[in-house]
Formats: sequence, structure tokens, C-alpha cells
Amino acid sequence: MTGAPTYRIRPAACFDLFTPLYDLGCSVLGYGRGFKGWVAAHGRVAPGDRVLDVGAGTGVLDRVLLDAPAAPTTLALDPDRRALRIARAKAPRPLVGVAARGEALPFADRTFDRVFSTLALHHVPDRWRGGVLREIRRVLRPDGRFVCADFENHRRRWVPRRFASERTLEEWIADAGYRIEERAWRRGVHLFVLSLPPPVRGVDR
Repeated sequence: MTGAPTYRIRPAACFDLFTPLYDLGCSVLGYGRGFKGWVAAHGRVAPGDRVLDVGAGTGVLDRVLLDAPAAPTTLALDPDRRALRIARAKAPRPLVGVAARGEALPFADRTFDRVFSTLALHHVPDRWRGGVLREIRRVLRPDGRFVCADFENHRRRWVPRRFASERTLEEWIADAGYRIEERAWRRGVHLFVLSLPPPVRGVDR
């Protein structure tokens, strides 16, 4: 993979005009706050953790995390600046919004204790999907956890061509070097709790 990503970034609700209605649409379809709470619970976030939400959109998951009595330090990352403005405006506590793509995370190695990506990876074309997963691995601390929840869009006839993938989610995860700790499923979404394998002795990962 070479060069910078050139594919078009689509707003959360496909069109900028509908972005303010995105949260409502997700709630109607069953992917609202209750669903995001289910995702967040799998992260087992502890007080003092540093959390990154990749593809945060309008920040529903971040609101769930920030509602905790001892809220973690949470960063919402998304290339859609309008969605990030909504995320910050609705957050119950200060939320840092970072406008960037997942293929080039603007953070140092081993920065985060927990990383989440919810219903975002399927928007990334195959050419760049592995890069997103490797970037998340780079910024994850050795004892951290990555919660990846997404649709399986491997060769599904009903999946639009721009979202279709030649590989399964599990194949992408394995190729990026993660270890699967847990699996779950809800409303057509496959959830994986991932960790980093122990470093090989004598090799600096």
C-alpha cells in the first residue's frame, strides 16, 4: 500500500444534510445508545484509561463512556468534521475531537489503553482496510484492548459494491496481527475483543 488514501469520505448519514438526524436513524434501526452501551461494555474501560474511538461519527459511544462516574480520557476521531461538532456538542463532559482518517492516526506508538471502532471499518475500501487495523495496533498499548464491531460484508450479494470486501473480518483481523479474546454478535454486527500477542523474546515489536 503506497500513497495517501484517495477514496471519498461519506458522511455518517450519506449526505451532510442528514447528519443531524443520524442518531435518530440509528436508534430506530437498533444501533443507538443501547447498542453502543453493549459495545462499550466489552471494552471494560477502567478509570484513568486513555480511549480512542476510530470512526466516532456523532459520538454516541463516547457519550456512553463519558457518562460513567469516573469517565476515561476519550478522543473521538473521524474525518467528518460536522459529525465531530455534533459529538462534542452532545457530550456530557469535554470530548476531544480529531479530524483524521484511520489509515494515518496522528498519535504516537502505544498511546491508548482501549480503542473502539464501531460500524466504521466497512466504509473503508479493501486497499486501505488493513492499514487502518495496523495503525490501531500501532497506537495500542501492549496490554490494551481493541473492540471492533462491524457488519460482515464479505461477498454478500446485498452489500453495495463500494462496501463489499474480498476478505472476512476475521481474516483482516488475523492479517493485522491481533489475538481474538472474545466474540459476540448482535443485530447483524460481529464484535471482536482483540489484544496484541506477547512480543517475541529478543525482538522489539
